[in-house]
Amino acid sequence: MELQEKRQLYQYTQRADGFPCQVMVLPDDEKFSFEYIWNILKRKVELQATEVFKKLFTKSWKTIDDLKNVFTEWDSLFPEPSDCSR
Repeated sequence: MELQEKRQLYQYTQRADGFPCQVMVLPDDEKFSFEYIWNILKRKVELQATEVFKKLFTKSWKTIDDLKNVFTEWDSLFPEPSDCSR
């Protein structure tokens, strides 16, 4: 009896030739919760923002003077270290 119920619950369909079969309708208890999807999307945005930040502020450095370009007067996030003026 249980096997018959599972077969009815998980009916397969092939949506395109050459592709594997898929479940016609995924049961609600198999779906990701809204909170789980939200956490994934939030993490994705955080990682993308970090990547953009890295690309904006990271360049290849050939000399110590190139390193000083990371620090700007108007940017309080990365103030120039006092040792840079030596």
